[in-house]
Amino acid sequence: MITKIDDKIIWPAHGKSNVFVRGRVLFLEFHGAFNLEGTEKTVQTSLNLIQKELNDGTPWAQIIDLRQFELSTPDTQDIISYYYTNAYSLGLRCEAVLTKTPIIEEFNKKLMFQFQSIVTPHYFLRKADAVVFLSEQGYSTYQPLD
Repeated sequence: MITKIDDKIIWPAHGKSNVFVRGRVLFLEFHGAFNLEGTEKTVQTSLNLIQKELNDGTPWAQIIDLRQFELSTPDTQDIISYYYTNAYSLGLRCEAVLTKTPIIEEFNKKLMFQFQSIVTPHYFLRKADAVVFLSEQGYSTYQPLD
């Protein structure tokens, strides 16, 4: 269903995401094709979780899982820029990206080029390899028991 607010068309959110924190690592898993509304929803969820779980002045990393991602609409660029600017100000310092196809990796490299001064993505095929890399950089996914 299409909604109109102040003469602006609001489309239903497309794309699903799963966002969670383990240790000093934010995990973002993307499924399907994303439009602006789906991207905005994921960005807001992510920033809220960062504020709640990682905003303590200590650097943190993220794993972006694009293995089930099917690209996004061009109008998502500004909200992605908003995410990276805010995530960096809240302590993001390292990023691992999971891809399974060369086209998704190339798409992400072109998208991320403008953010390389904020964080340089490192690409992996397997989550275990990304976790080891981040651990070697000082970002553990270990979560101590209370």
